[in-house]
This record gives sequence, structure tokens and C-alpha cells, in this order.
Amino acid sequence: MWEVFVGEAGAPSGNVAGNGAGMCVGVVLVKASGRRESWMSEQLGGMFSWCFNFSRGWVLHGGEKRAYGARAVRPGQRVAVTCDREKCTLSFGIDDQVFDVAFSDIPAGDLYPIVNLP
Repeated sequence: MWEVFVGEAGAPSGNVAGNGAGMCVGVVLVKASGRRESWMSEQLGGMFSWCFNFSRGWVLHGGEKRAYGARAVRPGQRVAVTCDREKCTLSFGIDDQVFDVAFSDIPAGDLYPIVNLP
């Protein structure tokens, strides 16, 4: 498990990034290619990434998104990422509240953390 602390500025809501990404955490199976455009599109719900957009309250993978958890994270809160490699699952939480399993299809291989802060 690893966590991201939301500082005093808080988490913006809505379409805050130029691409509408918001604030995301998660994991990606491939290393950064060095091209910003390629890396940005992959880390925000591509075929090899699994993430939680905590400024909008949804999870993303394979170009699809669905409602999950909570949105409007407040300053001082922690967003947790829990990857169970034995069960191949990925879950997220806010502070001490752990949400249900978001993804149950995490493949074997080296995973890298994702943090997208617009």
C-alpha cells in the first residue's frame, strides 16, 4: 500500500487539466516512453494502467471509466492505493475508509506508481 497526502490547496474538482484528467493515482505496467503525450494518455486509463480519479470519483482502465469511491477529497486527507499481488486486485481508499476492489484483473509484472496532479 502507498498513499498520497492532499495538501492545503486541496484536490480540484471538475475539468481541471487541459485534457480533463483531474487528480489520479494508480499503477501502470509499462515504463514511461519518454514522450509526454504517450505517457499521459497511458497513465490516465490506458490498456496498461489502472487508476482512481479522486477529484471526480471514478476509476479508469482500458479507456473506460465508472463511478467509484468518493470525490471532493479535502485538504489533509490521504488517498491510499492497495495492490494485492496474490489476488491480482487493486483497491483505493480515503483516510481510514477502504473502498471495495476497483480492479480484479491486475496482471503479473512490474508495476509503477501513477500520480497525476494537474
